Amino acid sequence: MPNTYDILGLALVGSTGATVLVAVTTMAAFWRSRGRLRRVALASEALSVRFAEHLTGRCDTATLRRALDGVPDAVFWFTLERFADGVSGEAWGGIADALRDLPVVTREATLLDHPDAWRRALAARHLGMLGDPLHADALRNTMIQGPTMVTLSAALALAQIGDVRALRWLVTHPDATNGQTRHRMVALVKRFGRGFVNELRQELRSRRAEGVIYLAAIECLGVWKDRPSRKLLEATLLVGGLEPRVAAGRALGRIGARASIPALCEALTDRAWQVRAQAARALGMIRLRAAVPHLERATSDSAWWVRRNAAYALATQGAAGMAALYRVSQLSRDPYAREMGIEVLQALLWEQHSPGGLSRVD
Repeated sequence: MPNTYDILGLALVGSTGATVLVAVTTMAAFWRSRGRLRRVALASEALSVRFAEHLTGRCDTATLRRALDGVPDAVFWFTLERFADGVSGEAWGGIADALRDLPVVTREATLLDHPDAWRRALAARHLGMLGDPLHADALRNTMIQGPTMVTLSAALALAQIGDVRALRWLVTHPDATNGQTRHRMVALVKRFGRGFVNELRQELRSRRAEGVIYLAAIECLGVWKDRPSRKLLEATLLVGGLEPRVAAGRALGRIGARASIPALCEALTDRAWQVRAQAARALGMIRLRAAVPHLERATSDSAWWVRRNAAYALATQGAAGMAALYRVSQLSRDPYAREMGIEVLQALLWEQHSPGGLSRVD
């Protein structure tokens, strides 16, 4: 009869054997996967040559389509994605026209109805690379269906197509993109392009401000320096919610209209320090002497970011701003204001001896 040590030994041997078996199986799967990826990459390189020849006129559409006969779907989409990164405009449109009715493309369109969300998202991404308006209705339905991963993938594809109905749906259904970062949504709205700025502005005027998509829309109006949006943004800056007020201040600074100075100066007294800080920064971007007294007072704000932005904004206001900055650094009764004034003056001195120094501090 085996003793306890024999039983433990057998158990350890069995456990070790199972572990080794799992490790061997995992490594075998890894190498098989690596082999598949290598084969896809090699096939993709050959197909990329055909695409390049088509672009340069050395391969007509019929020849390109024959080269695609029998190419696995994975190789086709892998090659197309690699190629899409470096080609755009009319050149890419020529390739897309040659490919739109291939079986591999029509099969991918049917996968927009796949039961798995990840596969619907991938299908939307693939079709978006082609930029074919014929897929707009199907992509729009997929975007509406969700979930968020699918919605974003389909929205990006529709942005590539330039589908205004998709942009309108996104703005009017903020819940579909809530939870996403502002930067991600700004990138999405920007993909639709400046050509939709009028539509975007009208949607923002006619609807209640809510959701991260609304913030992204405000940011894009600033990025595109859309001056007709100035009054809309000024109204948002003074009466909107906290995040829309901050976004509006940032957008007004980018637009740089001097007519916005009164609204931005009023925002220096906002109840939220985030809005005051953004207003001070925006005033530094617009640069008008009328803002100097307001910025000088803001250097004594209770919030560090407001003091900082106000002091650096004064440094951009010419002689009047520099005079105010010297007064703050030497005569202010607020030690924190004096400290900030001295920091900015030191940064300006650094700028003289090391060009770009002030921008690095900012």
